[in-house]
Amino acid sequence: CAGRTFFSIYTRKKSVMEASFDAGADMLYDVSAMEDDDFMANFCADSRIPVILMHKRGIPGNMQGNTEYGNVFEEVSSYLESRAEYAISKGILKEKIIVDPGVGFG
Repeated sequence: CAGRTFFSIYTRKKSVMEASFDAGADMLYDVSAMEDDDFMANFCADSRIPVILMHKRGIPGNMQGNTEYGNVFEEVSSYLESRAEYAISKGILKEKIIVDPGVGFG
C-alpha cells in the first residue's frame, strides 16, 4: 500500500457512503457511530470497508449544550464499546472497526 492514497468519507448517511464507495472511497467515518441511518451498518458489512465510529452527544444543533459527564472516560468508552458491538452484530469485522472519542462533539 506504499504510495497509495486512501479516502475516508465523513458522513452519517448510507446514500452518501454508497455513492462515495462507488466512486472509490476506501473507508467510512461515521460521526453518528451508525445511529443516524439504520442501513449504514449493513452496507458497510456487505462492502467490507473499514469504519470509524465517533462518539457524539445529540445532534449538531444541540450537542454543545450537553457536555456534562460524571466520568468522561468511562462514559465515552462505554458508548464506543456498545457501538462497536452493534457494528459487529451487523456483520462488520472487529478488525475493520476504529473508534474516535469525538473531542469537541459534546
